[in-house]
Amino acid sequence: MSKKKKKPQQTKISPKSYLKQRGRSLPIYKCLVNDEWEENGMAQVIVVRKHVNGNITFGAFLIDIWEKGLKDSFVGFNESEEFLEDIQEKSPYDFIEIEYNLAHNIVYGGLEFSQDQGYKTEKDFNWTKYILEEDTEDIPVIDISFGSGDWTGDEDDSENDDEQVDPYKGVDLILSLTDRVKELTFGTQWLAPDFAQKRIDADKGVDFKELDDLEVDRKEITTLFPVLLEFEEIMDEEHPNEEDLKELAVKIEGLIQKNEEIPQFYELLSNIYLELENDDKVYQTIQKQLNRFPNHFTSVFISGIKLIDLGKIEEVEALVGDALDVKDFRAGFAGLSEFEVGLFYALLCSYFMAKEEFDKAEVYYQLVRKLCVDGESLTTGLQLEVLLKFANHRRISIEKFYNKPFMEVLNQENIKEKITDVLIKNN
Repeated sequence: MSKKKKKPQQTKISPKSYLKQRGRSLPIYKCLVNDEWEENGMAQVIVVRKHVNGNITFGAFLIDIWEKGLKDSFVGFNESEEFLEDIQEKSPYDFIEIEYNLAHNIVYGGLEFSQDQGYKTEKDFNWTKYILEEDTEDIPVIDISFGSGDWTGDEDDSENDDEQVDPYKGVDLILSLTDRVKELTFGTQWLAPDFAQKRIDADKGVDFKELDDLEVDRKEITTLFPVLLEFEEIMDEEHPNEEDLKELAVKIEGLIQKNEEIPQFYELLSNIYLELENDDKVYQTIQKQLNRFPNHFTSVFISGIKLIDLGKIEEVEALVGDALDVKDFRAGFAGLSEFEVGLFYALLCSYFMAKEEFDKAEVYYQLVRKLCVDGESLTTGLQLEVLLKFANHRRISIEKFYNKPFMEVLNQENIKEKITDVLIKNN
């Protein structure tokens, strides 16, 4: 895909550019982590650097010690110390100061652990990493036990065998294996070649909207991030407590009344109602979000995918119109960011799967696959769910063709010898 940028004239350097060029030249001021992070299995690491004007730039990194590794990160750029103190006060954690070497080992250890589990690099780490020192031998190695605690990975998942390609783990491995076996079984030709070629040609002409000038909004950090952490903590429980989710939903509804300009609150609220299996509330929340933010395209696309899961296909058609390509979507002169393009393709993949037009869904699956898994682009859980849903369709087709379970197909001699490179790459 073309990576040309539509970049306006700038009067000052953007936060991302500043960090990449000068971030590591700022002196480290202090490092923080939540107390009892080892016992609780969740570390919120904050690395703070100080400007000559007295302001600070900091990186916050959320690490799941027991299961997923590095999960999230963001940067506060050229802020006052009071701003960071405000975040700490609103956080569910109490923080303690630590040496930089420990902070570095927690973050990079979490990154390595997440990659070992088959997860892609956290979406913002490609630039938030510049808050940290380079990961070289100059940093002393501190032994941190990842993957320990209450989660052992040995639970019996036999009830979910139909949804897994076990024992192979990791989203990318699942997708790569089904892709390869599909090619070996049915060939590489498109199911709808004319439709596919038009979409591919249109994709080559996409210009991504420039994202470097987007700064993290102060209100988003101080109001949204704490409740995101609360939601993560609830969902990290083996059996999330319904009452805790309901209380958080009430809290978020109150925050929406005070912070109507933050669309992520609606997204989080609909996620909570999804967990509570309250489809009516999910639908009502999505409708409010779309009415309030009709031109916030991340909200539009994520809401569209959720509407499909609710069976509201006609409403999705109203959202995207007749657009089969980015150029035909109503984004206007501003265009779409690379992240939004990935969501647009995921929405159309999900849409055509819902209509059982898998020949067309295949094209968008490949576009999302290329943009969001094989590259270093931004990825959401919703996109991965869409990819896995299409991969499951392919798996079923393969099992019908061979009249045997997918794992047995992988162990056939004519297949086994031709998937070795996929296994090595994802090992």
